[in-house]
Amino acid sequence: MYQAFGWEPPAFAHVGLLLDKNKQKLSKRTGSIDVASFRELGIFPETLTNFVALLGWSHNVGRDVMSMEDLVRNSSMKYTRGDSIVGFEKLDFLQKRHAARYASMPEESDNPLHSLRHLAAKPIVTLLDERLAQQDLPVYASYPEGEAREDFITSILKVDAQNYTNPTDFIQRNIHFFIAPTLSEISVSVPTLKLHKVPTGIPYVPAPETMVLFHGLLEIQDENWRSDVLRERIAWITEQGAGLSLTALSEERGADESWRTQELERVVIKAWAKLVHGYLRWAVAAGKPGPDGAEMMNILGREETVKRLKLAEKVMSKELAKREKIKGDELEAANWV
Repeated sequence: MYQAFGWEPPAFAHVGLLLDKNKQKLSKRTGSIDVASFRELGIFPETLTNFVALLGWSHNVGRDVMSMEDLVRNSSMKYTRGDSIVGFEKLDFLQKRHAARYASMPEESDNPLHSLRHLAAKPIVTLLDERLAQQDLPVYASYPEGEAREDFITSILKVDAQNYTNPTDFIQRNIHFFIAPTLSEISVSVPTLKLHKVPTGIPYVPAPETMVLFHGLLEIQDENWRSDVLRERIAWITEQGAGLSLTALSEERGADESWRTQELERVVIKAWAKLVHGYLRWAVAAGKPGPDGAEMMNILGREETVKRLKLAEKVMSKELAKREKIKGDELEAANWV
């Protein structure tokens, strides 16, 4: 037909068959997902374009995460010979990477296809507003409808974009931003407050002393409740805790300070950092994964965070008393024997 009309034929290339993991051809009959379904799932347009462009295409870019501009600039007719297996886990990978890209862009960007507020926050708010009819979400409900809720969700997205896949998974992953952990949730996952991976001989600092250190967070006032200040205070708690352990060891060893090396101090500080961050994640989010602890507390705000920290301290104090009683009973039994 091109020749009949006197046109110069374009270059043609054909992508091989697209197969599922069982090497069966993708088709509607086997439940293959169409574009509308991906849109309903919350997959970004650029993510889906990126995913589809890679099917059967062999490129030399050095990375698979590409914007529309990258795809246009690097497109070629170099297709893989033979059929291609479609792995949808790659779609989640690309979604997370594109979400992280958008999070690094100025929010005032006039391109809605690069806006986390437009692509993710608005659908999440719609879904959460619908859930309010069946589920009590007191923290989320405390924000006025509309822009205030979008701002709240966008702030979470900004610090956890690298884990974003879709609105439903986002809500499940970050549920403790919307509702505080229950007493039963934190009671079944109380941390041990033990130092891990420290050399033999490092004294265990009594847990009540550890608890007092966390009061440093309660002293931060509303006007200073920011992630940078919170992060500094967490670092201070870590350093103070490490100092307690090293002081206790110094008292055991006496005047000889030859044991005190920079490497030992580094190991002890690292152990305390793990203890402190673990405790805060337990207290604020019942130990569930999520953004950095300082960012989480900053987004929740001082009032909500302090409320959770105080509840956690009550649970921990009760747990410590129970552990001490068990230890005392075991010691008494051993003496009796």
